Amino acid sequence: MSEEVTDKDENYHEAVGRFEQMLKEDGNFFFDINAIEFIIDYYLDKGNAEKALLACNHALALYPFATQLNVEKAKILQEIGKIDEAFVCIEIAEKIQPYDNEVKLLKANLLQIRKEYEQALHYYLEILDQTEDKALLYYHVGCAYFQLNRMPEAYQSLKKSLQIQPNEPTVLNLLLDSCSTKQDTEALIPMFEKMIDKNPYHKQLWYYLGIVYNDLRQFDDALYALDYAVVIDDNFYDAHFAMGHVYMNRQKYQQAYEHYKTAWTLNKESADVNCHLGACLEKLELFESAINYYRKATQIDSHYADAWFGMGVCLMSKEKWYEAIHFFKRAVKLDKENATYWVALAESEYKTGNVVSSVEAYKQAVAIAPLQADVWLNWSFIHYEQGDNDAAIDLIMEGLEEMPDNAEMQYRVVCYLIAAGQYQEAVKFLELALALDYDQHKVLFEFFPRLEIQKALQKLINQFRQ
Repeated sequence: MSEEVTDKDENYHEAVGRFEQMLKEDGNFFFDINAIEFIIDYYLDKGNAEKALLACNHALALYPFATQLNVEKAKILQEIGKIDEAFVCIEIAEKIQPYDNEVKLLKANLLQIRKEYEQALHYYLEILDQTEDKALLYYHVGCAYFQLNRMPEAYQSLKKSLQIQPNEPTVLNLLLDSCSTKQDTEALIPMFEKMIDKNPYHKQLWYYLGIVYNDLRQFDDALYALDYAVVIDDNFYDAHFAMGHVYMNRQKYQQAYEHYKTAWTLNKESADVNCHLGACLEKLELFESAINYYRKATQIDSHYADAWFGMGVCLMSKEKWYEAIHFFKRAVKLDKENATYWVALAESEYKTGNVVSSVEAYKQAVAIAPLQADVWLNWSFIHYEQGDNDAAIDLIMEGLEEMPDNAEMQYRVVCYLIAAGQYQEAVKFLELALALDYDQHKVLFEFFPRLEIQKALQKLINQFRQ
């Protein structure tokens, strides 16, 4: 069946009805290109990517050399995650219009998704001088440099993007991540101050300045800047949230709670703010309230690993080990590369007598973070508590191969060697530990509460001082 719809003054909404009719009848209607483009846009506006794709396919059967239709199809395929198919479409469009900037931009985006960063960067740089949206292009260029681990170039590009369009928190976060040195971060301060001088009531700029100061751990300056952002807009969610972070960094948990709570009243359905409220209440040892907020975060986002972990920590603090294990397992399932999760799981498993499971969790942790001292310390202590001093020594020595200058681990070796009766070896390591960090020798007295051992250790320490 074939029917034409070509009148320029046609009702395009009727064209949608005719397209629906064509689908039902499995027909083959002819549509004016403007009408079919309207149909595609109509389905995209309705969020119906499947029918938009059907309309694109029909349009391309009618107009195979229409570049814009291939571009639209590529965008739809990208949206639904069919990246390789989208790439085929955009390459067809590029052959037809090799100098079209929209085509090049979309191809660059697809290359970036495919992790072909060098090629993506080539396309972004090629159209950078020709595009009107410089802020977006500098951001894409910065992302590509960042993914190629070329941090100085990423830093410069992202800085330019933010200077052109200062309302993009995503750009700031990546910009901070691209700072190779403390000096890079510090260099952002005069940039934002200069922008604030030109626009003193720009709340986002004050917010950015506060974030930079917080990143530099200059907390008083951070609060000063963020307070300005809140004065300009008392309902500025991001600023209240950031002030909560600053107070958490200063270990002022009650003030942190107040700002997180304000942020929560502005956006109760944010998994982030619910999780941070939970973390704050956890620090205040209000574990039941903390669990309620952590649980709310997981209800909003079931993949929020930190919230599952937070519930486990609260239960562990209440010595509810079996229940804690359940939540730690959820956390490590979501984020297998987080050593802190594995350590918490290992500790809880050990507390319930599951030594084998505990050791397996420690193995996972040490594989992920061999330079995390508490993994070696906690794991070796299991062997010590079970009376296997040799295994404890071997394990902590393995850790010292990774971190030979870690004083706490050196002192722990001393403890294990004394417990094993290897006094001469213990003295050697004690001298190393004292040379690394004399003040930490107090951990020896905590490890050995017996007075006669403490006296012998004190004698050796005094000899070292002399």
